[in-house]
Amino acid sequence: MDSTRQETAQASLNRLKFHFPDIDQYISTFETLARKAQYTIGSRETANLFLKGFTNAPDIAKRIIDKSPTDYYDLKYKAIQVVKNQQLLRAMKNTTTPIFQ
Repeated sequence: MDSTRQETAQASLNRLKFHFPDIDQYISTFETLARKAQYTIGSRETANLFLKGFTNAPDIAKRIIDKSPTDYYDLKYKAIQVVKNQQLLRAMKNTTTPIFQ
């Protein structure tokens, strides 16, 4: 029974994709599935799986990688920063009122 749960989690983790702007949900789901799949959070394999989820957001993935993360936790922090910055930039572009006068 546990092996089935582990295999299901591994398959779900391989299919998991980030959807802008839900970085908190992505991280939460990713870490839950990684634990169920019995991966070590912080391992190189886990970091690679984390980045794999950004294939549908290559501009964000590139910015995360460009910031030279050293481990999974640094990678996660950089991803949060990049997505929050993207949200801010999009909000600024969509405003009709000048921000600076």
